Amino acid sequence: MNPKKLYSLIFLIVFVISSAASVFAFQVAPAQPPTSPEAAKIDQLITENRALMGKAQYDEVITKAQTAIALSEKLGDKLRQARSLMQLATAYFHSGNPEKAIGYFKQSAQLAAEVPERNMQSLALNSAAMLLTSSGLSDEALYFYNQSVALRKVMNDRVGEAMVLVQMTRIFMDMGDFAKSEMLLQEAANVSRETKQAGKNDGILGDFVQVRTAALEIERGQLQVALPILESFIARETPATNGSFKIEVRAYLIQLYTQLGNYEKVAAVSEQSLALLRTIKIPQAEADVLGDLAWAKYKLGKAEDALVLLEQAIPLLRQSGGGPNEALFQSYLAEILNALGRKDESLQSHRAAVKRIEQLRARSIPVGESKVGIVATRQKIYSSAIALLVNDDKGEEALEIAEAYHARAFLDVLAESRIDVRKELTREQQQKEDAIFNHITKIQKELWQKSGTPEREQALQQELQQAERELEDFQLELRRTNPHYASISYPQPLRSAQLLKELAPGTALIEYVLGEKNSYAWVAQGEKIFTIKLPAKKTIDELIAQHRAALSEKVSALTMASATTKFQTSSQQLYQSLFQPLEQHLVNAKKLIVVADGSLVYLPFETLSRSVKNGANEFLLERFAISYAPSATALLALKNSKTATAQKGFIGFGDPVYADAKAPEPTLAQNNYRGFALNSLPYTRREVADIAALFPRSEQQTFLGAEAREQNVKTAKLHEFRYVHFAAHGIIDENIPARSGVVLTAGANSQEDGILQMGEVMRLKLNADLVTLSACRTGLGKLLDGEGMIGLTRSFLYAGANSVVVSLWNVNDVATADLMKAFYKNLKQGKAKDEALRQAKIEMLHGAKRTWQHPYFWAPFVLIGEN
Repeated sequence: MNPKKLYSLIFLIVFVISSAASVFAFQVAPAQPPTSPEAAKIDQLITENRALMGKAQYDEVITKAQTAIALSEKLGDKLRQARSLMQLATAYFHSGNPEKAIGYFKQSAQLAAEVPERNMQSLALNSAAMLLTSSGLSDEALYFYNQSVALRKVMNDRVGEAMVLVQMTRIFMDMGDFAKSEMLLQEAANVSRETKQAGKNDGILGDFVQVRTAALEIERGQLQVALPILESFIARETPATNGSFKIEVRAYLIQLYTQLGNYEKVAAVSEQSLALLRTIKIPQAEADVLGDLAWAKYKLGKAEDALVLLEQAIPLLRQSGGGPNEALFQSYLAEILNALGRKDESLQSHRAAVKRIEQLRARSIPVGESKVGIVATRQKIYSSAIALLVNDDKGEEALEIAEAYHARAFLDVLAESRIDVRKELTREQQQKEDAIFNHITKIQKELWQKSGTPEREQALQQELQQAERELEDFQLELRRTNPHYASISYPQPLRSAQLLKELAPGTALIEYVLGEKNSYAWVAQGEKIFTIKLPAKKTIDELIAQHRAALSEKVSALTMASATTKFQTSSQQLYQSLFQPLEQHLVNAKKLIVVADGSLVYLPFETLSRSVKNGANEFLLERFAISYAPSATALLALKNSKTATAQKGFIGFGDPVYADAKAPEPTLAQNNYRGFALNSLPYTRREVADIAALFPRSEQQTFLGAEAREQNVKTAKLHEFRYVHFAAHGIIDENIPARSGVVLTAGANSQEDGILQMGEVMRLKLNADLVTLSACRTGLGKLLDGEGMIGLTRSFLYAGANSVVVSLWNVNDVATADLMKAFYKNLKQGKAKDEALRQAKIEMLHGAKRTWQHPYFWAPFVLIGEN
C-alpha cells in the first residue's frame, strides 16, 4: 500500500504568535502606551510570555495569559485582551488542547474586530483556521480564511492576502481539488513577483509559494518536479532558518519519499523532524511524523517496531484533537496487524479507518469539488478494508464498505437539492447570487470572444477565478445562516439486506471496486449477494483504454472491417476479465444495473461481447437491458425523491446557431471555443422535430435554431415536461467541471454567454422522468476515485431529473438522430427506459446500414439513474 499523506501543518502557528519575524509576515500594530499600572502589568506579562514561548514553557504562559486577560477585562482594554487571548490560545495548542485553542483564537478575533485592529483580527482568524483544518473541520476553516482575505482586501495588503490564499491551499489539496489549489498558488505567485518588481520585500511569500507548489506536485504524482524544489530549500538552510519552514519542507519530503518507496530516507527525515518538533512541542505534528516513521519501519521489515510507534501516534493524535491522518494511520495499523497474524484486530482497525473518513467527510467543505475529495483521496484505505473482508469471507460487509465509498457527495448534494433552499433566499441574497452569476457570464462571454490581448485574457482568467471563489463563499455563508441545512436527512449507505429488498425480480445489481492487487465485483440478485475477485486495477485500466480507443475512433465504409476486428479483440478481452467471472450468478437476470468504479465509468458494458456458435459475436446489449448508477444507495435516493408526474410530454432544444455571418461581433463558433470547432448540427433540427411529432401538440414544445437560446431554457416551464431533450454541442472541462455545459444559440447582443453550465443547470426546476443530452461527450467530466464522474449528468439529476441519457464520446449527428427517434418511439410504446434504449440500439446494430452496426454509432449513449 502506498497511500497519499495529507499534512495539516499546524505547527506554523507558534511562529505567527511568538516570533519577531512572523512566518506570515503579518505585522500587528503595537499596543497603546500604558495609561495605568494595570496596563503596564499586562504589557509586562505579554512580554514575559513571548520569552516563555521561545523556551516552550507553555504551562507558565497559560497562567500569565489568564492573569493578563483578567486585568484587561477589568480595564475594558479589548486590544490587550485580544493579545493575551492569542497567547493563551497558542499555549493551549502546544499543550495538546486544540479545541480550547480554537475557542480562544475566535475570541481574540472578535475582540480585535471590536477595537478594531484588523491585523490582529486576521492573525487570529488564520490561526483558528489552521487548527480547524488540522482537526478536519474544513468548512469552518474556509469560512475563517475567507474572512481574513476580506480583511486584507480592505487593508489593501496584497502580500498579506496572498499569504492567506497560500494557507488555504492546504484545505483544497487535502480534498483533492488540485485545480483550485493551483489557482490560489498562481494568484499568490503573481503578487510575489509584482511586489519584487516594484522593489519591495514580499517577506517569505515567494518561498512559501514554492514549497506549497512542491506539495501540490507531490499530490499530483509529479515527484521529480517537486524533489529539486524541496532539496534546494534543505541545501540553503542555516541556523537562522525559520524552524517551521524546516519542518514543512521535511514533511513534504517524507510524503515524496514514501511515494517513491525510499523508506530509508523516510525514516531518516522523520527522525530529523521529530527532533525539531520536540523542541517546539506540537503533539499533533509529532503524531503525524511518528505515523510516517512507523510505516517506514514496517516497509523495512520491522513490523514490531512499527506497531510500537503507531500505538504512540494514534492516541497522541486523538489527544490533540484528531486530524485527517487518523484514518490513514488506522489503515497502517490494520495492515501491520494483519501481517503479524492478528486478523481480528486488523479488521477492527480497518473499520475504524473507514469510520474516521466518514467523520471527516461530514465536516468537509460542503460545496464545490472539495466536497468529493475526502473519499477520493483515501481510495486505498477503502480498497484495503475490502480486500481484508473478502479474504475473510465477509463479502456482504465488503459490499457495504463499497457503498460507503461510492458517490457519497452525490448523495449529500441530491438531498440538499430536493429541499430547494433557494426559494427561501431573501431578496438581498437572491440579488447577490444573481449578480455573481451575471458577473461570471460577462467575463466568460468576453473570454470566449478572444478579441483581446493576451494580457487582457490573463486578467479575465484571474477575474473569473475570483468570481467563482466569490460564488463558493456565498454558498458557504448561505449554509451557515439557513437553518434548513441543519435539518436535512442525508441518505446513509444501504445495508446488504436493504439492497436486495430494493431490487425488482429479474434485475441484478453489479457493483465494482478497483484495487491495486485485486479488483472486486458483487452481484446482488434475488436473495443472495456473490463476491468475485477480478484482476488488478492496472490491468483493467489498460484494457479499457484500448477498448475506448477502438470504440471512439471514427468509422467509415472503408475502415469498417479493420475497425470491427480491433474492437472485437478488446471487447472480448474485457468480457473475459470483467463479466465472464460473474455469469454463473446471472442466470435469471434480464436487467443489469452497473455501479462502476474508476475507469469503468468510461465503459459502455453493452459493448462487451463473447464469441458464440458459428464464430458470431454476441454483445451484452443483446442479452440484457443495462443502466448505470452512482451507487445502489444513490439509485434508491433518486427513487425516493420523486415528485408528482409531469403533465406534458416533451420539450426539446436543437440546431443552435453557432455561426452568424451578419453578427457585428464574432460568435462562439467563429472563435473555435477552446480549440473545439462548433460546427452547425443540421440533423439535430430533424431529431428534435421527429421526436416532438410523437407527442400531441398540446404536450410538446420545441426551440430550434435561433430560438434554442440559453435564456429560453431558463425561462421555459421545464417542470411541466416529462422528457427534456438537448440536441446540441456539449463542452466538457475535465479540469474545472463547473465550467462544462451545453452550447446553445448565443447572439452577439445576448446577455447570456450561450453555454448552460453546471451551476446554471442546478438552478433549473425539473420534474423530468428523463433528460437526454444528445451531444458529444456529455457523460464525461472529472473522474474521482469512489465518487465517479463529476459533470453535467449530476447537475441534471440534482435539478430534478430521475435519469439522464448521456454520451461517452463524440457522436455522429446523423446516426444519433435516428437512434433518438427510435428511443423515444419505444418510450411512447410504454417500454422502460433501459429497454427502450436497448431496442433502439439493437435496431441500429442489426439495421440495413452496415457501417452503423459498429458500436461507434450506437454505443456512446448510456442511461444513468432510474431504469
